[in-house]
Amino acid sequence: MIALDRSLLYWAIIIVCGSWILKRHYDARTTAPQTCQIVEAGSYVHITFQLTRDLDGKVLDSSDSSGGLDFVCGNAEVLPAMDAGVKGMAVGETRLLPFGNEDGFGARLAENVVNISLAELPSSNLTVGQTVTLPSQDGARNAVVAAFNETTATLDFNHPNAGEAVTMAVTLVSCHVLPEEDGLRIETNVTGDNRTYPRSGNMVAIHYTGSFAESGKIFGSSREKGEEYRFKVGAGQVIKGLEKGVTKMSLGERATLFIPPDLAFATQGNAVPLAKAVVFDVELLRIGTASE
Repeated sequence: MIALDRSLLYWAIIIVCGSWILKRHYDARTTAPQTCQIVEAGSYVHITFQLTRDLDGKVLDSSDSSGGLDFVCGNAEVLPAMDAGVKGMAVGETRLLPFGNEDGFGARLAENVVNISLAELPSSNLTVGQTVTLPSQDGARNAVVAAFNETTATLDFNHPNAGEAVTMAVTLVSCHVLPEEDGLRIETNVTGDNRTYPRSGNMVAIHYTGSFAESGKIFGSSREKGEEYRFKVGAGQVIKGLEKGVTKMSLGERATLFIPPDLAFATQGNAVPLAKAVVFDVELLRIGTASE
């Protein structure tokens, strides 16, 4: 089992920069947000960036090809240095954000370099330096091929910039204020039928994996237990963000829900208040009535 340290976490879940970028978009299923001029916690921002290595000034990546990055400030959706660095910025302002190991790409750790049988890889046609993606029930994991032989590959799960002293020049392009419930972010991974949506009173069956956004630590998974989870929509049996997110999913859809702290609580029942930004990987399996 690979240690889920910071460098692996920020590559596997909230990867930033170049081919590692995970660009988030405002959920079109919600109302348009109001603009703001200064970034505060909860602001929905769009930035452009250029990442350089401090040692020699080499440009490691930029947003020239991707068009930039969108995220909610304070939701732990990006690296800590970015999350804290954009707070207080004005639209049009540029800041230089230094990345250390703790708030950047993490230290380079030996335990994140592992040997894996070629039979476990999607393809045995490998080259040194190649990036491979390994599927798992909790999301894809990326690694770089460090070496290989006829039976085994050595894979490096550290972020490519782990252990490097780097600086990111960030320009704030836009800033928006989100209504409370729109702090919920939804990214569809597998499209549903786009017709059948849960309504209040429906009993839904889901598979989920829940983790804390900042640390990546998993606090619950129906997939690990091997059994689906059922709850009644509108009854407050699960945290508010999960309930709201599921109602925006259609039957068969699999999505990642980014839930802010103010939606990580239940209105009643036995669900534990989380009081932290959380991430749920959810698959909507069935929609029925409470009697079913």
